[in-house]
Amino acid sequence: MKLTRSKDCNPNYLAKIVQIDSFRPHPNAERLKLATVDGYIISTSIDSAEGIYVYFPVECVINSDFLKVNNLYRKADLNLDPTKQGFFEESGRVKCIKLRGLASEGLIMPIYELCKFAGEGIAEPIDSVEMSKLVGTEFDTVNDKLFVWKYVIPTKTSGGGINGSAKEKKKVLNIVDDQFHFHIDTIVSAIIVI
Repeated sequence: MKLTRSKDCNPNYLAKIVQIDSFRPHPNAERLKLATVDGYIISTSIDSAEGIYVYFPVECVINSDFLKVNNLYRKADLNLDPTKQGFFEESGRVKCIKLRGLASEGLIMPIYELCKFAGEGIAEPIDSVEMSKLVGTEFDTVNDKLFVWKYVIPTKTSGGGINGSAKEKKKVLNIVDDQFHFHIDTIVSAIIVI
């Protein structure tokens, strides 16, 4: 299994192989327990065992094939097994959600689920020496296929424009010299605020 970073990767939204050696009980739920990864608290199933996991940070998007293979979509017809239902919307976005009053700041999945997705044919290599060498690896591609990326909020167009029926109001922003400093990457030749 080849885990790499693409040349355009955003380091804040990379998946990471992590070793979780202990869980603690969720204060408000009997069927959940908590893990901490890089300071973030993640709620997970009471059945989760210590071992090697893949951590997905909040506001990343997970590859749709991975979600399908692991039956993680809310719409059951998008899953490999249409009798199972997950909690992901079609966008594949990892959200910070409150579970029984406590925010879960990411998602963890056992490493064998990643191996299954990569076609490794391994059932559960949790205690594998080879898998433990991967701990700490941050990546956005698996076997040269994009696996995670930053979620971008889709924008809606109003249908207006040059030939559209909607009129756009434009204001020119007037700045007094030395009153305001632009960011170094801002092009100052013409600033228009809509």
